[in-house]
Amino acid sequence: MVSLQDIATINPKSDPLQNTFIYIDLEAVEKGELRKIQEIMREEAPSRAQRVIDNNDILFQCVRPYQKNNYIHRILNTSNQQWVASTGYAQIRTTELPNYIYHLLNTDEFNRKVMVRCTGSSYPAINSEDLATIHLYYTPDKKEQLKISRLLDLLDKRIATQNKIIEKLQSLIKGIAQHCIKESTSGNTYVKLGDICQITTGKLDAN
Repeated sequence: MVSLQDIATINPKSDPLQNTFIYIDLEAVEKGELRKIQEIMREEAPSRAQRVIDNNDILFQCVRPYQKNNYIHRILNTSNQQWVASTGYAQIRTTELPNYIYHLLNTDEFNRKVMVRCTGSSYPAINSEDLATIHLYYTPDKKEQLKISRLLDLLDKRIATQNKIIEKLQSLIKGIAQHCIKESTSGNTYVKLGDICQITTGKLDAN
């Protein structure tokens, strides 16, 4: 058992911001996937845009961490494009296998320890100093780390692929429904919703 700060540097010193950079805010990541990429100018950047990240850095969501919208930066920066994360994330740089540590931080056991240290009710949050002191079990065997992380990476990729298929099917359903309704409007009659449906208040009977 070790504390997170024993195997990683939390919020390492950042390089100065470039004139333009790609910004990762708290809305950009969903369940490990980077869903939004936005390039912004330094003059227009929010005050939270401070954490300059390198490849294999882990971003841990400090605000509402139960959502587990954490991210490991795996994009090779071949064009010297700077990537910057919000201070709503804790930036974690580890000497261990990054993918393995990333999966450890997403476990329910680690998340429970995080939530105990959170403050606030509507938007529970943990600060980086408290996050660094959380203890976790891990194997120092690099071969074992690689085996575990490869398996979990494959499962994550499978889940991501299935989610994309589901999103495409949902979009297809909406498109077909809109088209069918639009094509069948001629000769239709306008009615009140209450004429064709039974609408309840949703309140339970006190008895």
